[in-house]
Amino acid sequence: MPKSYTFEALGLLHGTPDTALANIATLAALIFGVPLSCVTVVDRPQGRQHIAAGIGPLADLLDPAGLPLEHSVCRFVQDAGSTVAISDLQSDPRTADNPVLLAAGLRSYIGSPIHALTGKAVGTICCMSQSPRNWTPRDIAMLEHLAANVDAVVRLRALERQTSTTDARMQDDRVRRAGYAAHLGHEIRTPLTGIVAATRLLGQASDPAQTTRLVGLLDRSASKLLHFVSDVMDLAEVDGADAVVEEVPLSLRDLMADLLSGMRPAADAKGIALHLDDRLGAVRHRGDAATLSTVMRKVLGNAIRFTDEGSVTLRLQEDAYGQVLIDVIDTGCGVAPAFHDALFEEFEAAEPNAARAHGGTGLGLAIVRRMIEGMDGSITLRSTPGHGATVAIALPLQPVVELAVAI
Repeated sequence: MPKSYTFEALGLLHGTPDTALANIATLAALIFGVPLSCVTVVDRPQGRQHIAAGIGPLADLLDPAGLPLEHSVCRFVQDAGSTVAISDLQSDPRTADNPVLLAAGLRSYIGSPIHALTGKAVGTICCMSQSPRNWTPRDIAMLEHLAANVDAVVRLRALERQTSTTDARMQDDRVRRAGYAAHLGHEIRTPLTGIVAATRLLGQASDPAQTTRLVGLLDRSASKLLHFVSDVMDLAEVDGADAVVEEVPLSLRDLMADLLSGMRPAADAKGIALHLDDRLGAVRHRGDAATLSTVMRKVLGNAIRFTDEGSVTLRLQEDAYGQVLIDVIDTGCGVAPAFHDALFEEFEAAEPNAARAHGGTGLGLAIVRRMIEGMDGSITLRSTPGHGATVAIALPLQPVVELAVAI
């Protein structure tokens, strides 16, 4: 399955309607002989219903900014997860007082769910008319076939985007890897030079204070070298063809709470508060616990390292497309927009001054990006200098269906 994308990312919202979606909506309007046929997206977190394609004489009545959710009929389709047919909107208690329907003189409705790549119902293909109508089982079956075609368009657009992104990434990687050996040599030579120099001087040292300083230099240089080698090994493992995602049922709330507990000593040492903002609740998902733990340790470690005062908050929630969103929000020094994309590439870091002050190999977020992409997810950065940073991770994790056990 291709990665999960929002309709906005696929170019299916807030712009020129996708030709394929417009053709399907047109076909629906012709089949049912209605003045309005739409492909909609119901965005509950934002409280809006958006139009991906609207066809028919009444299409001009559609607000480009979308509808408030309380005026949406399509939300009932999303709630049901199946086709909803309303023969008379003015006599149905769910819609009788809807001011948008009354103003447009719309009287009947039929809508079938369309889906994100996660399988979640995210909107509808729907038809509406200005007179009451008894929708038949044949009408329902035809609309559900059209909804399946909308789902196919979404999958196709996702594959096209993923292919384009992968091609561009491979080209960038070829350019970057050309200087890989030089980077490796520099990162290894610097701590090794310190180790060799300190070792030689230790043999000549007679002053206990000097010995202590040299031992400290040895420890710091060895730690830096070990950290770098570990990151290189992690990157090689993630890039390996045999990397496997092992999904098991897990509670993201519990996993993240445990990770924050493990990071608390590092945060306490700097006087930084750690918070968990959980909006998922008790729901469990199928995911790779080991990979998620590695990713979050690196992201949280980065946030703590670049935050000198304030807090780091880990927020869990679900978006309108059924993706799990994991945001790590810090009150640190922030990152200029010019550096946002580069931070996820090998041997790249924040602005030079910040990188020197806070350390790091320049591989941590590159490893994180590879791991996230291995789980069909995405990672982005939102930040401005002096105003902290938010690392935003989106993952198409499937919720676990808990079956009741009869006693």
